[in-house]
Amino acid sequence: MGVDLLFVDGEDFGPGERDMYLGAKHFARNQPPGYQPLYGVLLDMVGDRDLRVPVEGNSARYAPEVVRRVWDLAREMGHGEVFVNEAGPYISDDHIPLNEAGIRTIDIIDFEYGPGHRFWHTPQDVPANTSAQSLGIVGRVMTELIRRAG
Repeated sequence: MGVDLLFVDGEDFGPGERDMYLGAKHFARNQPPGYQPLYGVLLDMVGDRDLRVPVEGNSARYAPEVVRRVWDLAREMGHGEVFVNEAGPYISDDHIPLNEAGIRTIDIIDFEYGPGHRFWHTPQDVPANTSAQSLGIVGRVMTELIRRAG
């Protein structure tokens, strides 16, 4: 099994959705011939000091089996308090154009960044308000997901 990493830019170019998710949209339109990934995982805003990741709504809609795989694994690894098995908000993000192109992709996102979500897209969005421990939890879950071959 191979592992592809897709790094995209232009997510928040905005102001409207027509001008957002530019890298993901480009990749979705220009996939390599015969490209058939099992699934995709978008990591977004996973460094919060108080990391808590509910199931993002569009992920549950487009790729519920991928959600189950990741959340079950996280719980098995002892991270059920971070990957909480409850419905979260519907987020428009880079996973939408990938799903629309047939790549079943989930969004692992903690959309409550800082107390009262006050750090997001502000001058307070700095490394001092993030957590190596949170990043480590997500990294270990992703590493184990890959190790288990999906």
